[in-house]
Amino acid sequence: MGFRNIFFISTFIASISATNKLVGFEGCNTNQGDQKDKINEAFQQAKKVFDVVRAANIDWNSAAAVEFLGPPGFNQNMQSVIQGIIWDVAKVNGGSIHDDFSINVRCDDLSKFCGTNNFAYTTQRGPDGSGYNTGSITFCKRFFDSPSLDEAVEAGKREFNWQKKYNMNTYDEARAVTFIHELLHIDWVASAERYGPNLHVKDWEIEFYDHENHDKKEKVAVYGARMAKTLARWNDRTKSPQPGRFIARSAENLALYTLAIYMTGQLGAYPHLPIVNTKPNKEPNFNNENAFEIDSNGNIFANSTFPQDIEILSTSEDSAETALIESFLDDSEYPQSYLDEWHHWANPLTQSSNFHNQFHDGWITTATMQQSTWSSHDVETKADGSYTAVWDGWVNYWTSACPNAVGAFMWPASYGDVYLKSDGYLHDGSDNIIGTIKIDC
Repeated sequence: MGFRNIFFISTFIASISATNKLVGFEGCNTNQGDQKDKINEAFQQAKKVFDVVRAANIDWNSAAAVEFLGPPGFNQNMQSVIQGIIWDVAKVNGGSIHDDFSINVRCDDLSKFCGTNNFAYTTQRGPDGSGYNTGSITFCKRFFDSPSLDEAVEAGKREFNWQKKYNMNTYDEARAVTFIHELLHIDWVASAERYGPNLHVKDWEIEFYDHENHDKKEKVAVYGARMAKTLARWNDRTKSPQPGRFIARSAENLALYTLAIYMTGQLGAYPHLPIVNTKPNKEPNFNNENAFEIDSNGNIFANSTFPQDIEILSTSEDSAETALIESFLDDSEYPQSYLDEWHHWANPLTQSSNFHNQFHDGWITTATMQQSTWSSHDVETKADGSYTAVWDGWVNYWTSACPNAVGAFMWPASYGDVYLKSDGYLHDGSDNIIGTIKIDC
């Protein structure tokens, strides 16, 4: 993992150019499948996300808001700021002075910040003498190697493994997500600092203590859903807990919140993975996927087995600030509806969901996981019959016509009843194709 601290460059921002477009494209070429087209495409697809979040107020009790923006009881004094920033960035696609805008985009990496890990980086203005005064975004090779948002969404919709389908990591490297993250850094777009009431949105590092050497501090950049969720759970002991004051300035949290809302609409269910503990385990257990652990005395340490190759999404012209992890907010601070959802995700239990066989006679094996133990049973099925299947389980299906072929499918509770129809595909209650156990022999 690498992270660059980029020093803040003090600039005077000149008048806004009202041209309603991306401008410049310095150094962009067709060597990687037309870089200019990919930048324009990312912007157009980002607008689709903006259309969703601009149309509604934030539901502060929703899972997406709680996980990426923090529990409502501890961001209440910053809710109007967070809402305002999201609205202002979303208005790039209509509804304010941002209908007319000009943002410089480029591929020439003049500042040499791209390296091999960065997707993009942003400055408040272009190079000296360029005339670009309302923000400049430089896109790196990794941005162009990433999928478009539409490609990521369509792949996710076709994904039959729910652990990938409902995982934010499946979608957060899409080019449009990088574009949204970078737009959030531009003060003029976010109505921040001299352009409005909002705070400058930046990148963060979380500093924590190494569990093997308690005097040693480690830092991890807040990129990706797991670290963004961790930042939103932090309890600031230095004053009245106010995680909202960090969230309001975290580009990754704000960008991934908008992505989570958009993907909920696309998938029909909130993409809840990766799961982050409401608070770390009370006894150290470092052979797991938790970024932090807490011992019996309440001391928080880093998990040395936690993957350290966290990807760098962007850099900005100001260095990342550091938030010291001392403790996490207690479960009691979270809405009960969210806690119920979280425990459902973390501890899958049997929950009835009907499997409707409308295809032809055959057999199914239904299975569920209770407390990490799989159990299964076989059921002979008849066409037009209904059989109880399971939540977050899987079904195998086979027929006498193809005795050596088996179709398999896994689905979460959000699908509700599942229908195997004559086309050989599984449909939800709204007749959307959600998978297949079609046997091709």
